[in-house]
Amino acid sequence: MTQPWRERAVSLFRDAVAAVRPEQLVRAALKVRRDTLELHVADGVHTVALRPGGRLRVLAVGKAAAPMAAAAAEILGDRIERGLVVTKDGFCGPDLLWPQHECGHPVPDERGVAAAGTAEYLVRGLTANDLVLVLVSGGASALLPAPVDGVSLADKQALLTRLLRADVDIHALNRIRKALSRLKGGGLARLAAPARVVGLYLSDVPGDALGSIGSGPTVLETPDRPAVAALLRERGLWADVPAAIRQVLAAPAHPPADPPEPPLNGLIGTNAHLLRAIAEGAQAAGITPFVNDVPLTGNVTQAVAALREDWARAVAGVPAGTPVAVLRGGEITVTVTGSGLGGRCQELAARMLPHMAGDAAFLAAGSDGNDGPTDAAGGVVDAESWAAICEQGLPYDTATYDALLADHDSYALLARSGNLIRIPPTQHNLMDVYLFAGPAAPLAEAPALSTAAAPAGAVAAPHTGANPMTGAAFKAALQEGRRVYGTMLMRRRVGEVDEALKELDLDFIIVDNEHAPFSRSETAQWLRQLRKWGVMPFVRVPIPASHYVTMALDAGAQGILAPYVETVAEVQELVGATKWLPLKGEAVRRAVAEGVFPSEATRAHLAQRNRDNVLVIGVESVVAMERLDALLGVPGVDAVFVGPNDLSIQLGIPEQYDHPDFAAAVARIHATCRAHGVPLVIHQFSSAMARPWIEQGVHFILCGTDRADIADVLAPEFRQLRAP
Repeated sequence: MTQPWRERAVSLFRDAVAAVRPEQLVRAALKVRRDTLELHVADGVHTVALRPGGRLRVLAVGKAAAPMAAAAAEILGDRIERGLVVTKDGFCGPDLLWPQHECGHPVPDERGVAAAGTAEYLVRGLTANDLVLVLVSGGASALLPAPVDGVSLADKQALLTRLLRADVDIHALNRIRKALSRLKGGGLARLAAPARVVGLYLSDVPGDALGSIGSGPTVLETPDRPAVAALLRERGLWADVPAAIRQVLAAPAHPPADPPEPPLNGLIGTNAHLLRAIAEGAQAAGITPFVNDVPLTGNVTQAVAALREDWARAVAGVPAGTPVAVLRGGEITVTVTGSGLGGRCQELAARMLPHMAGDAAFLAAGSDGNDGPTDAAGGVVDAESWAAICEQGLPYDTATYDALLADHDSYALLARSGNLIRIPPTQHNLMDVYLFAGPAAPLAEAPALSTAAAPAGAVAAPHTGANPMTGAAFKAALQEGRRVYGTMLMRRRVGEVDEALKELDLDFIIVDNEHAPFSRSETAQWLRQLRKWGVMPFVRVPIPASHYVTMALDAGAQGILAPYVETVAEVQELVGATKWLPLKGEAVRRAVAEGVFPSEATRAHLAQRNRDNVLVIGVESVVAMERLDALLGVPGVDAVFVGPNDLSIQLGIPEQYDHPDFAAAVARIHATCRAHGVPLVIHQFSSAMARPWIEQGVHFILCGTDRADIADVLAPEFRQLRAP
């Protein structure tokens, strides 16, 4: 192949973005059959009657608003009484006759406030015979600002600017937005009542949750302001929240009235469409595609490690030199602490630079053609581009590279070697694309810089009594995407198997108090022994109750595994006991539910005191699985545990762990966890059972129990798990 792989990667990306157009997705989704709208969306086909004498109004909002509106106008013609487009600067359509508003993005501006007012006017005063079609795409949250009473645009701008510089994922960001908006979280649909509302969505969020796309203007939700306040406190951002917003979040909320007929919402385009187009383009060019369809989330350091693993798995399965394209989509986060210029895709490409070897190229780019406050869509790098930077006096082992990334100046770094990707605005946003392309061969091992990412298959650093695996270190390992390994004690006493257990060199061990006959004294003995070895000491408490949590922590546990959690109230009780010990009664209830403490000094003291405490909640029933999104809405949960035995029984397939229904249930739980940035741990009984989930991105690994022989059974299992 004469064309460099860097150029081939960019061509694959450009061609796919051009092939997956918003107007094409609308045409495929929206049909008219006489006096009926036929909607072809992700969950099936739905019909909506166009009632005699009824009016049809269309609102399109987001980066893809203009092409989506143009397609709707083409399909519906003069049935549309009135239409409106709200989009970002430079994204208007040339041929639309409807009013078009260009507004500020990603930080909202006065033009957005005016456009929101026009949108409100568009949907007011309608009847039950009328229909409102809302076309939503990425960017809608910022483009349609409608602050609630008591909050100014300046307040929202200040808060959003701070959130965009913090490591806050899109789901958390939009939860905050919904608590402060008249139109988000179904507010637009409520305003349109009694008219019927249809929402068609192009997803720009991991997991494709409709309520998170553009903050769901037609997806009915009741904002949980106390939970939002608690989230801001948990992230250490409360001090930066404007006083007016703090006052609104602290005030009692009155649940809004829902419309008589619930909105009909559907998903018509996702990142999967884009990845499929790239894979088809690669296949046509004689390149073998590998697609990881699990959206990539988390911080940029975790992303480097995860993508290295994707590449390693792909090239391990083909002969050396085979042309391959390894694909993934998603939306990662970057905590910006410096004053440099860049975006999340440019940052990821810059951090991948020292990992490149041979002819392979790596591309990270936003499908909207825009990455951060720059004129670039992202970056593409290979070994030659790294050499070009080194020739300009920036070898990776100097402080210069380190300083540029510490200042988050990825734009300047990539510009030095011509590694920026610049394309015209695409007028849509189907999240980011991450693409390795090249001959199958190992990547380079990155140098040990402070900014370097964990390598593929990275594990937590070895620990000893002098370098213990504390709770804080354990949480950091999970957040950085490093694997942690552990097992469960259910029968052996201290002194019976100490040397064999110690030689496993595990990161954590769980002392089971739910099913095992350990006394409080025996539990305390094990916890002391584990801490002596430098192993993270967990206790699985008998039931999800604060009394058992505090007893375990007082005995020396740092990790709590609470089994069979099913309600938000249980999670709040567990968070209070684990993260805000020794608060009790009404004081701890207010701390968890409302984020209110006796004083800021008390909050800071308790946060420091309990910094090593880790909370894992057990999702072991269908009810818990269905409620998981709400359970993880309580800040303070560090991981989710799946008990395979209980869950399989609840699913009606006892101990059939290879059954498709069991795999689908765990995948659903995993997707919800990813959406909230919470790791998943599944208690597996062998390395063979654990391996598929490790390949799906599970890096909190619990295998076996001490019921098995430690030297002859457990030790070989962990050797298999740790193998590349």
